[in-house]
Amino acid sequence: MTHELNDDQRSLPVMRRFASLDIFRGAIIAAMVVVNNPGDPSHVYSQLAHAAWHGMTVTDVIAPWFLWVIGVTTSISASRRMEGTSSAVVFGHAVRRGAILYVIGLVLVALPVLVSSASVSWHESIKLMGVLQRIAICYVLGSLLFLLLGAKGRLSLAIVLLVGYWIIMVWIPGPGEGGGPFDVVGNRAYLFDRQVLGDFGEGTSHSLLTIPAVTSTVLFGTLAGDVIRGNGTVARKILWLAGGGVVLCVVGLLVSEWIPINRRIWTPSFVLLTAGLGAVVLAALIWLVDVRRLRQGTGWMVAYGANPIFLFVLSEAGRVAAGMKGITDSGGQWRSYWTIGYEALLAIADPKAASAIVAVAYAGAIGIVAVLMYRKGWIIKV
Repeated sequence: MTHELNDDQRSLPVMRRFASLDIFRGAIIAAMVVVNNPGDPSHVYSQLAHAAWHGMTVTDVIAPWFLWVIGVTTSISASRRMEGTSSAVVFGHAVRRGAILYVIGLVLVALPVLVSSASVSWHESIKLMGVLQRIAICYVLGSLLFLLLGAKGRLSLAIVLLVGYWIIMVWIPGPGEGGGPFDVVGNRAYLFDRQVLGDFGEGTSHSLLTIPAVTSTVLFGTLAGDVIRGNGTVARKILWLAGGGVVLCVVGLLVSEWIPINRRIWTPSFVLLTAGLGAVVLAALIWLVDVRRLRQGTGWMVAYGANPIFLFVLSEAGRVAAGMKGITDSGGQWRSYWTIGYEALLAIADPKAASAIVAVAYAGAIGIVAVLMYRKGWIIKV
């Protein structure tokens, strides 16, 4: 049996907001909350943890998909704003949002130190790079490049950035302890942060040198956004997204024969593969949600996607608070509320299952906040 498209489904207005995009973004934020908040980080199912170094788990696609979706929404929202104002004003708006997001990132990274009673120097609590800091920088760069370049120019630049990043990583190796350009401590990204940022660098997986590669992820997202807001039938848009996604996946897997897939240093193969997977998943969601109208049970994801940054910050702050506050038991041992909740589940589940239950329950609690805010019409824009 074939499914015929009606007139409304065949041709979408240029600025129509796809419900599938809201659902995709909300699902990504919910997944972020789950993987970032296990009951016990030392007991986590492999697919709910990042790959130790090379390779990729389900968890590893979440961050690049969020950045890719930022590119998609940048294409859609910036185009809408440009209809009534200049590119300079639109870019100024992006800079302001980026600056606010960067400051939030600084505070979020420093929060555990700020709320603790430990005596530390101020520079130990400030990290110039982190999750939100890198998102802020790449969002601003992606917005600027979207305003300056057409689709072909952005595609070409994304490739140039990836090739340039590969050249830097391979041909400018540092005197690290590792045995190669993609080694844990021998790679240029790690050494660059130590040399440039010093104590202000995070020192884990958000290197300043990865900015070109991460910006490429955003640029690939803007190309998908161009497809979504463009003219043409829904079927054509789905085919372009799915076809382009498959091509990127194939190229990414081929490139991985020479450049390993690695989230922590955001390798070119990782960029291509995750961007391709994002396009394929979004194409499938458009077909299911916007064409077939299969939306039952998706309302909570839409609610999550309505306030993505606020909910992410809330989840991080809530975990810090639950981890810093607690009680002293009868044996004189202090335990945080987070630990108490996890240990209570050990009576009915093994350590990994208990850890996952805590994460899902916490995401559910944040989801309740998301739904209540959505029903009240409370949209907190950053």
